[in-house]
Amino acid sequence: MNAQIVSIGNEVVAGVIADTNAAYLAARMEDLGATVVAHRAVRDLENEVMAALTAACDSAEVVLVTGGLGPTLDDLTREAAAKLAGVELVEDERAAEMLRSFFAARNRVPHPVNLKQAAIPQDATCLPNREGTAAGFAMEYQGAKLFFMPGVPREMKAMFEDEVVPRLRERLTGGGNFRRTLLVIGMGESDLGAKLGDLMQRGRNPEVGTMVHGGIIAVRIIGRDKDARAAQEKVEADVRRIREILGHSIISEDESPLPFVVAKLLEENARTIALAESCTGGLICAMITDVPGISRFFLEGVVAYSNDAKVEILGVPEAILEKHGSVSAEAAKAMARGIRNRAGADIGLSVTGIAGPGGGTPQKPVGMVCFALADDRGVIAREERFGGSRTDIRDRAAKYALNLVRLRLLGVV
Repeated sequence: MNAQIVSIGNEVVAGVIADTNAAYLAARMEDLGATVVAHRAVRDLENEVMAALTAACDSAEVVLVTGGLGPTLDDLTREAAAKLAGVELVEDERAAEMLRSFFAARNRVPHPVNLKQAAIPQDATCLPNREGTAAGFAMEYQGAKLFFMPGVPREMKAMFEDEVVPRLRERLTGGGNFRRTLLVIGMGESDLGAKLGDLMQRGRNPEVGTMVHGGIIAVRIIGRDKDARAAQEKVEADVRRIREILGHSIISEDESPLPFVVAKLLEENARTIALAESCTGGLICAMITDVPGISRFFLEGVVAYSNDAKVEILGVPEAILEKHGSVSAEAAKAMARGIRNRAGADIGLSVTGIAGPGGGTPQKPVGMVCFALADDRGVIAREERFGGSRTDIRDRAAKYALNLVRLRLLGVV
């Protein structure tokens, strides 16, 4: 099955809103065994919407449409769909009742303009919206099946899973795709590509591709076959090869984010941790506390930004700061020991650096960051140089620090 995704909205086209809907739908369609051949984004103009739908139906059996189902005058998707099909818009009784119930549950009365959201093209099938007020609908055009969903991501996802997926399964004729995503840290995309070599050749099945975000590389493996089990076996064979090649550079094989991986290792090793941050300003603490239940293992976090704070809160000797400076391996080690002792934690982790844009010197340039980890085996220190903006440097330093904990718990460092 070939599919196209059409995103409707001036804000999407202008880049004011990131099109996360298209990304979600494309990934889910791949999971279901369909092939997404194109994404389109068009403005809230009736003629442009109609042209996009017509073009999509020319090359796809299924067209997924999001956006333009709101109550305001610029929401014209349902009007464009009705005009394309040559029918009138009619109020769907079920959709109207759900809309009234939605407002009643919030002790409100719907404005007459809201009832526009219960209108769908004549002969179309209503797709109920359990998360909002805009009804979706499904219709046929030129042999293609079109599904119209709201642009609000929460509403779109619920409608897609509840209403669209069951209907798509009826149209799928067997076979399928199987996908795995591995998260990798500690190398550049070009280095990773060189290591994987022939696995990333164009036209190969499984298809192996990479995407970088914030210093972490997602390696996506997609296998296709008439038999779903055969597709899975192809992918798992590639996963085994990639595991052998990349080793401990792989953070996770199930898309678990780095903080969650670290939290799991802390639990498995029955270890507690405390953090001392300078240039990252509490970012590592924020990342680790995104994990539910982390309070069992994360004891304390301190942002010791000034030298006085490093001395008074963490017990860093003034002599170290005077001789080596606050951005140094020696200072990082003292910070790690200090926070470990202060919190009574199994692991003390510290980071200190120059995030910029100013403050660098030839000897200690912007992007220089020092890390240290103290535990019952001793203290280790690392120094790295990161590029990019202040935000980039802080983000990559935080991830590097968490990865240092991961590697320590795995016994790699």
